[in-house]
Order: sequence, then C-alpha cells, then structure tokens
Amino acid sequence: MMGVLTSVKAQSLVSSKPIIMVDSITMPHNILTFIKPEDIKAVHVEKSKDYADGIIYVAMKDHQVLLDLLKGKMLSLNDLKNTYVPAADRKKPILYVMDFKLLTDTAGIRIPSAHYHKVNVFKGEDSPYFKTVLPNALIVTINTVLMIQ
Repeated sequence: MMGVLTSVKAQSLVSSKPIIMVDSITMPHNILTFIKPEDIKAVHVEKSKDYADGIIYVAMKDHQVLLDLLKGKMLSLNDLKNTYVPAADRKKPILYVMDFKLLTDTAGIRIPSAHYHKVNVFKGEDSPYFKTVLPNALIVTINTVLMIQ
C-alpha cells in the first residue's frame, strides 16, 4: 500500500494541489472520487507555510472502508497504458478520459483495481473530432464502477 503513495513533501513540491490526508494517510488526489460522502465523518482544510496549497484532512466514519478501498492494487495511468496500449503505440501522445471527463493533470492519478470497470483505447484518427485535431494521438477511456452504478 505505501509503495504507491508519495511522501507529503514530494507531493507538495511537484503539485499545485493541496495534500490529501485520509485517516492520516497521504493519498493520491483522485482518491476522493472513490469515497462515498456518507462514509466521511469530517473534512478539515488547512493552509500552512510548509504546504502553500494547503492540506485537506478527511476523517472516515469507519477506517475499515478506507482499508477495503486500498486492499487491492492502486493502478496508475502508466499501469493501464502498459496493459491496454500495444507496445508499438506507447510513445504516441495519449489523452486519458475517466468517466467521461478529460484528465488534464494526470500526475498522481491512482485507481483502485477493484474500481475500474472497462478500459478502451482508440486512435485519434478514428474519431470525428480528433481526426483533424490529434490524428496521431491515442485516446484511453477508463470507466470506473462508479459510472455503472
């Protein structure tokens, strides 16, 4: 579990987003996507000298919910690329779309393995829009289980 999480200092240096702490564990920025609001006990936002973008503290009602979420492997976009994109295409520009939203900042994105449902890869030239704008790019769409519920 700790291998996929970045240190608080390193995350603050490379990011212009607040640090996310869930039950005192530093988490990837997108983790809140996978936590149901009814499982959250409290949220506290704090600014500090050490972390200019602040820290968001999230306390869970039941810590086991977080442990269950983290039980499986946390997949990076690179993990998905290496699994679903043919080796010959991996050097092409890639746009990632998760649950119908274009990911504009892909650094630090992690998806719990139990929460992704389907991954599709298609060429920009096969899309009516992208064939004129980004014909050489690949579009990787990720549907999580949140979209099928």
